[in-house]
Amino acid sequence: MFKRLALAVAAALAIGTLSAQSNGAANEKNNGAAQSQPAVHASNSIDKQTNSETNDAKPDNNPPASDTATAYWWKKPEWWTLIVTALAAGIVGWQSWETRKAAQASLLGAQASSAQVEHAKSTQRAQLSVELAPPEFNLEPKLGGYPVDFRITVYGTTRAYVLNDSIIVYLSKSKRTAGAWKSFGLPRNLTPEDSPYDGKTLIHDTEFLPEAETDMNKFYSVRRGEDGYTLYADGQIYYRDIFGDEWVLEIDRYWDTMAKMWGPYGSGRHDRHRKASQPNQDKAPNLN
Repeated sequence: MFKRLALAVAAALAIGTLSAQSNGAANEKNNGAAQSQPAVHASNSIDKQTNSETNDAKPDNNPPASDTATAYWWKKPEWWTLIVTALAAGIVGWQSWETRKAAQASLLGAQASSAQVEHAKSTQRAQLSVELAPPEFNLEPKLGGYPVDFRITVYGTTRAYVLNDSIIVYLSKSKRTAGAWKSFGLPRNLTPEDSPYDGKTLIHDTEFLPEAETDMNKFYSVRRGEDGYTLYADGQIYYRDIFGDEWVLEIDRYWDTMAKMWGPYGSGRHDRHRKASQPNQDKAPNLN
């Protein structure tokens, strides 16, 4: 719209300029025709001489033609061309400024809307956390080993679809680098109504296919903090929220015998809740 207005104004001013040029050319033509007409001579030489002397005696009060042309600048087409160009440039510049303002306002509006959507999602989506209870090192014959209790809590107002889960608690002098895992045994759908979800997992050995640990000497060593044995807990819960985003709850902890609590192993970079970098191939059902 603004471009059309600028072109219309430029066209109107250009027509005015051409009209002014045409009028100037016509005036110059008329002046040239008047100058080319022959002068009328009187037959009486005495009157001619008298008139000549009278005219010589009177001073010429009219300014030169060149001075008059300079005084009336609007009669020159160059000035009108300059004015038209300046006006067109001003309109185009103003239009560009308005367009930029509108684009910035639109971008800010989109960012604000996106922030509101993300805030709404963060208050509704399911977020999981896991807690490990202090080990009691008491044998439970029904389970066939020494269990550690855990608790899964669902935060948010919607459910989580569990894609896969794994956990391994074991006694060792160093961190386990390979081997099979055990399952938390979580239901496929975790809802706020299911929270908290309590369960048990046994303490295992460090074999590739782990079995329940039953060596009492190792348990005594852990309790006393001797012989270099440490109780470790590794695992993860991979799940999807109702918005289609996938998350990983990672577990990488050890039992601190001095503090009598579970703590993150090393820097703790593998004991965190994070968004999955690559979607899982398992497809969740429609949770809406």
